[in-house]
Amino acid sequence: MEVDYTKIRLVAERYRDVRGLRLVVAGSALVAFFGVYVLAGGPGAFAGFVLALACAFGTIAIALQWVDRFYVSRFGRIVHSESSDTAVALSIGIGIVVTIANQWLGTFVLGAVVAAATMALWVAIRDWPLRWYYLLGVVPAIVASWIRFRLPGLSREMAEAIGLVIIGASFIPIGFLDHRLLTSVMRPRKSSEAPAALTTEKTEI
Repeated sequence: MEVDYTKIRLVAERYRDVRGLRLVVAGSALVAFFGVYVLAGGPGAFAGFVLALACAFGTIAIALQWVDRFYVSRFGRIVHSESSDTAVALSIGIGIVVTIANQWLGTFVLGAVVAAATMALWVAIRDWPLRWYYLLGVVPAIVASWIRFRLPGLSREMAEAIGLVIIGASFIPIGFLDHRLLTSVMRPRKSSEAPAALTTEKTEI
């Protein structure tokens, strides 16, 4: 049986990033809460939008703790990830972009669009071709932006809620594919085994 060392190396280096169920949880929460907001006709306008946002992020925060415990119990605990520092820096940069877009252009979803599209392109190019599927996040981001600026009949809150539903929906298949990549390489530890520590330092294979 042929061993794909390129895939093994990528999963070892990106273990923190390829825990795809985290992305599935985030996408599902956005779809669920903002989907309800949209189907209900945008109740409460801005207040309703903020409530949906708070519920979505609160659910994500709680659910991610469960997901992290699942990955630790199934595959072990990570010691270091070389990509984590870059991811933190990129997240800060994206946060700045979101803030500027919100203040200058009066739109929250445009910042989310820029963030999602930038992250998707960056990951796809960095880890090409194994994580090509991150390109799937670019088109939904463009569609969300089109809805915000090309359908003036919608209220700002409704347009942005629809945009977040679309972006969240794109997270789900990408997350599942990341999880599939992880499970294709990592062997689940047996229940009798102590949690292992996974190091991600680069080694020559």
